[in-house]
Amino acid sequence: MIVSKKTERLAVYRNFTKRIIRELFRTRCLEINGLDIVVRLRKPFRGDKLIQVRQELHELIGKVIDVAVVDRTD
Repeated sequence: MIVSKKTERLAVYRNFTKRIIRELFRTRCLEINGLDIVVRLRKPFRGDKLIQVRQELHELIGKVIDVAVVDRTD
């Protein structure tokens, strides 16, 4: 998992971002099993948008899982 210095300049915020993403992967690890997922941030986020970011990541991972399930059945 990589969060670039271009996205988050300070290591504190890069580590915070990684923790949030890791936590989401950990909660959905059974569904993600066998998939490689890359998360690339377009803009940095802080604690005030944490709920929104978690919800968006949760929805995006759900979409990826749905597509992967369809591909595996073919």
